[in-house]
Amino acid sequence: MVLYFVPVAVLFICLICLGMAVAVGGLFLARPLARRLKSTPDDHGFVGSFIEAMGALYGLLLGLVAVAVWSDYKAAEELISREGAAVAAFYNDVSGLREPARSELRALTRDYTNYTIDVAWPAQRIGQNPMQSNDYIRTIRNVLHRYEPTSIGQTTLHAEALHKFNDLVECRRRRVETITQALPGEVWCVITLGALAALALTWLLTSANTALHVVLEALLGTFLGLSFFVILAFDRPLIGSTSVDPKPFELVRDRVILPDPPQGSAPPLE
Repeated sequence: MVLYFVPVAVLFICLICLGMAVAVGGLFLARPLARRLKSTPDDHGFVGSFIEAMGALYGLLLGLVAVAVWSDYKAAEELISREGAAVAAFYNDVSGLREPARSELRALTRDYTNYTIDVAWPAQRIGQNPMQSNDYIRTIRNVLHRYEPTSIGQTTLHAEALHKFNDLVECRRRRVETITQALPGEVWCVITLGALAALALTWLLTSANTALHVVLEALLGTFLGLSFFVILAFDRPLIGSTSVDPKPFELVRDRVILPDPPQGSAPPLE
């Protein structure tokens, strides 16, 4: 869990160094065993075929995990964008309602947006979910339910505002669920053990050119470190230094809410 909060550059360097250290260190630790086995060039070809087969299977597994993590990350970005659009649409819809509901709902939406950006998002990045967001949602819902349209146009606006509010609530619910989204521990065990097994096969090969063998092992360790970096950096879309930013909410605040002068203050949260 702590690794999710490490700065990206530090995480990148640490994982590459760790991959190289394990690959090269394992090579030197396994050399006595490899020499004791007294492998021949024919054995190298035999082991090489195993390396090719395992590399293909492990590469496929690692690729599928990386694609799944990246897809979840992009889905989280799309969800945040949709939630921001729902906030903007709701704010525009309630701006056509009668007073005092109009001013109350606009002020509540403004405060909810500011709270999400300034309070909820920083807490979200460390795995917390501030509950005051629920108070804003509850108060907005109560104001909407108390509102009584007096014309066909007001009825249409009220219905549309309720629809956008429901979209907002649904997006927020899914965002809260995404906070705890992560790869299961079993998957981490599989890809970690698979990496060690793939490296162990390369350690069984012996070469008269030790320097070349070390360079190749270092490159393999670097590749594994890069793969683990991609998976770890984007595993939790809303937590850590690489989490999705609240840009959609900031755009709503800067381009929709702030240019529109407030006409009242929000009622006390219920």
